[in-house]
Amino acid sequence: KTGLLVIAHNVDIDMNGFRLHGGGVASNGVYSTRGESRIHGGVISSFKFDGIFLNGVGTNSWVVEDMQIVNNKGNGIKAINSYYSRYLDNSILHNNLVGIVCGFFCHVEGNNVSDNGDLGILIKSGTVLGNTIFSNGGLGIYDDAVPSDTGFGNNTIVANNAAASGTQDFTPPNAVTQP
Repeated sequence: KTGLLVIAHNVDIDMNGFRLHGGGVASNGVYSTRGESRIHGGVISSFKFDGIFLNGVGTNSWVVEDMQIVNNKGNGIKAINSYYSRYLDNSILHNNLVGIVCGFFCHVEGNNVSDNGDLGILIKSGTVLGNTIFSNGGLGIYDDAVPSDTGFGNNTIVANNAAASGTQDFTPPNAVTQP
């Protein structure tokens, strides 16, 4: 079972402060193979897999804004093959895998992405600005494309990658390291 199944384009989901809770047994909080949609103003927690799973190339241009996506057994947001999506002012916390997995030309800004079990943010291309990224099990930000075509700026990236011997928090394929 899925919390919300989005089967059309151009859907606006205003959660109005409500929480979608999976009880640890429902599969994904939001699942869609469609795009040009928006979800905002609520909480998605305790799903068996991902809080939000945008599955496939047709899931372009989503906006996820002012959400708390917490305590899911998979990723907070998984949209690896999505294009042009924006993730703005969210708290993505305590998920077992990656906080935000975004595809191509995505915009990630103003989020708190902390205490996830793997990477904080995995991005193929786009912009990552003004995020707070603390205490993730893997790197804080990882650019998954070669050559790097992602812009980064004004992020606070601290205490990620605890299993490694160093304090390397950010490593795109064209490595830029913060001590």
